[in-house]
Amino acid sequence: MSLTTQEMPDQFVAEFLDLAESANVHFDLVNGRLVMRAANPVDAIWRPCRHLLDEIGAERILAYLQAKQRLAA
Repeated sequence: MSLTTQEMPDQFVAEFLDLAESANVHFDLVNGRLVMRAANPVDAIWRPCRHLLDEIGAERILAYLQAKQRLAA
């Protein structure tokens, strides 16, 4: 099943972000922009995550984090 970026469910994005964190890669919002931080990333985990990042897209991750931030406010 192939989904467009707009159709990607929040659950998929959340699971990707959890997996990325397990690879020591973090995505945050800074001044409304998506920022990726990596401190000693675990290559064995990050390599497959990189493929998922391409599939999900930065725009979709940004939208997810913005919505999550609005809900928390």
